[in-house]
Amino acid sequence: MTSTARSAAPAKQAERPSAIPRDAAGSAAPAAERPPPPYPVGAIPVELSAHTSFEWAARESTDRARYRTEYETLSTLGRGAFGTTYKVTNRIDSRVYALKSIQLSANINATERQRVLREAEVLSSLNSEHVVRYYAAWIEKADLAAVAGEGSCSWTEPSACSSDAGGDESASFECHLCRSEYQDWEVSFEQWGLLDSVLQPTCLCTDCYLRSVPQVDASAIRIKRRLPECLFILMEYCELTLVDAMRTARGDERALWSLFAQCLEGVAYLHAKGVVHRDLKPTNIFVHGGVVKIGDLGLATRRAPDGPNDAALEAPSGSTDVGTFLYSSPEVATGRYSEKCDVYSLGVVCVESFSDFGTAMERAHVLGTLRKDGTVP
Repeated sequence: MTSTARSAAPAKQAERPSAIPRDAAGSAAPAAERPPPPYPVGAIPVELSAHTSFEWAARESTDRARYRTEYETLSTLGRGAFGTTYKVTNRIDSRVYALKSIQLSANINATERQRVLREAEVLSSLNSEHVVRYYAAWIEKADLAAVAGEGSCSWTEPSACSSDAGGDESASFECHLCRSEYQDWEVSFEQWGLLDSVLQPTCLCTDCYLRSVPQVDASAIRIKRRLPECLFILMEYCELTLVDAMRTARGDERALWSLFAQCLEGVAYLHAKGVVHRDLKPTNIFVHGGVVKIGDLGLATRRAPDGPNDAALEAPSGSTDVGTFLYSSPEVATGRYSEKCDVYSLGVVCVESFSDFGTAMERAHVLGTLRKDGTVP
């Protein structure tokens, strides 16, 4: 990796040994006995790399990122408010998996970060044929813009945010000369051809830097990319959602009841493990090989281990407005709810399973009326 000089604020560097030969007593050798410098005249002395005006760092790259070296992205399965899920294949075992990516904001605090990581923690503790299987999770810097451009998206949540598709973040600084704000930049070591160019103040915007050091090639200056950290969750790939399965089984009540019964088994297992899903809906329920599997536990929370099944949960701060409106029980908005909120959502799923909506508008009207006054079509 190429080392670069940054324009950011000074960073303290470790002391480097002097390049000037010294005798046993510590005195500098006479100039005539010193070997010629290992660099051409006008180039940068070795000692300068320890100057406190410079911060040395490897350029960030995703070339060796796990999500790129171990997996090949085939398509985008869906985008939601909390992340994007990709269909990937492992480069070694050639199996197909679902890989979910969730961008971790640079400003996120410890509590919010733990809330994001909770999906992996909850999913890893479950083991049921009716819950999407968990394989692994890791955090690394990622350029999601490059991944998001691959393949087509099979579904997108209306409330989806596009922040996880961002490729990089750049820090902003104030130029010491013109006082304008600029993004952090870098110039390669090869461009440091003159000693004067290195001794210039480093807290400069690119325009002021180039005016001060016209010898530097302007095309060699790059905005320094700061790739965001992302949580990756590797899961079982399911070829269908419950929406697809219901469409295929339309008119076959036996098949529809079988699908719904398996949904009940999956949710009953979650509740037995003290997990409340809080976002049950057809697009979060999957079907693989005819087996229904509950997935997308991004909003899942845990009940106290010694608490009763119907005990009200106190929602964490900022998490009362969760779930999808048409499927979310009214109690969730109050901040005090129990596992019964999942039962409410299943009831809405059941009504939708046996309804044949001609348009999205009709679906919204029927489910909205169901939520408002409990009228079943």
